[in-house]
Amino acid sequence: AAGGPSIGRAPDADARLAEFLGGGGAPDPPWEALGVAKPPVIGGSPLDLRLLWTLVSANGGYEETVATKRWARVAQDMGHDCRVITNAGWLVRHHYLRFLMPHEVELRRAGRFPGAAATVGGNVGGGAEAKHA
Repeated sequence: AAGGPSIGRAPDADARLAEFLGGGGAPDPPWEALGVAKPPVIGGSPLDLRLLWTLVSANGGYEETVATKRWARVAQDMGHDCRVITNAGWLVRHHYLRFLMPHEVELRRAGRFPGAAATVGGNVGGGAEAKHA
């Protein structure tokens, strides 16, 4: 579930991730640019980064997904059986924080976050990164 050994995040990681999430560029996520040699795996399946982004964005973003305790639902919507993979909700939350949260913060600061509960002025609830511990 760790996503392989860390190889360091590339300087162009954010731009490549934005292009991928927007439907342009390569059909596969830029894992190496994001700092891992191979995609993280949940229950034997590679993480679908675009689907994770779409589901969390539709729910209003990270903070809203935390507030509504929907991480297990996100995992289920991604096709993971939470009765079998009991930590699937935690895993998708962890991977969102690691790979997608910096992109969400950047979009919120620019006023371009696609989620239903986009914040104004870049405030994403005062330190979401610290809440994953």
